[in-house]
Amino acid sequence: MKGISDFLAKFKVIPDPKDEKKILAEIINAEIKQNIEDLETLIEVKNYSIEINVHPAIKNLIFQHKSDILEKINTRFNGEKTFKNIY
Repeated sequence: MKGISDFLAKFKVIPDPKDEKKILAEIINAEIKQNIEDLETLIEVKNYSIEINVHPAIKNLIFQHKSDILEKINTRFNGEKTFKNIY
């Protein structure tokens, strides 16, 4: 029989909602090899989609790495929250 600590252990990986945008910004910056300052203020999360309001040239870089970014983000959130799209 599993104890309550085993059940609650899976919730330790869920990031604080305040840190969600910061984590997303770190992953995106690392993947596109850019350092976009204040990227977390330009990110909106809506229904498992990520909306990024940046210059079209930067957005193009993000779309070129879209599948890798989504894979890393979903791995980081451990399946507790699955993002499906970036636009």
